[in-house]
Amino acid sequence: MAYSSSTSLLTRAVGLTCGLLLMSAVIVGYFHLRGRHAQQIRSLRQSLQSPPQPTVAPAQVRVIENEPALKGSLAILNGTVQNISNVEISDLLIEFELISRRPQQQQQAQTTERRLLPVKPIKLRPSEAGKYHMEISSRQYSGARVVKLLIGDASSPDIPFEVEAGHKRPKELPIGQQQHRKRPGDNGGFLNSPDNPVGLP
Repeated sequence: MAYSSSTSLLTRAVGLTCGLLLMSAVIVGYFHLRGRHAQQIRSLRQSLQSPPQPTVAPAQVRVIENEPALKGSLAILNGTVQNISNVEISDLLIEFELISRRPQQQQQAQTTERRLLPVKPIKLRPSEAGKYHMEISSRQYSGARVVKLLIGDASSPDIPFEVEAGHKRPKELPIGQQQHRKRPGDNGGFLNSPDNPVGLP
């Protein structure tokens, strides 16, 4: 009888131990699955809250903008456009945004206007450069900036580009330090012109 009791107690102890081990495994597995599920939920929320970052394509064209020069009531916009890609580019257009002047003593907002300007020559091989030139009224517009580069027409895809500063605007002599000089022995001829004044000594 004593042997039978000892065997029964041992069997119960083994069963209880197996049950505890099984229960521990279930509890550990439950918390593991719960933690993995929570991590998946957090990752999903972060992906929904954080918009995907756009891929920035490398620049294919470099625009070197000179400071606008003034000629009477006109502002002259010009500069250089260089092909920095590995392929030939043809029919390149620059889209400018012109900023209109706001009339004095009026509270209306400034308006803008878009204008396309061709680059010459029309074909640019890799590393080659072209020019652009445009004259606008300095009384009508207060500024201009490059917004797009296109090929062919306004419906074509944008070309990635970068902008660099070019030549500074030529310094103008203050009013009162400019005069017209007659060429010696010339009847009415001028040595200089309003666009190229000669300073007084």
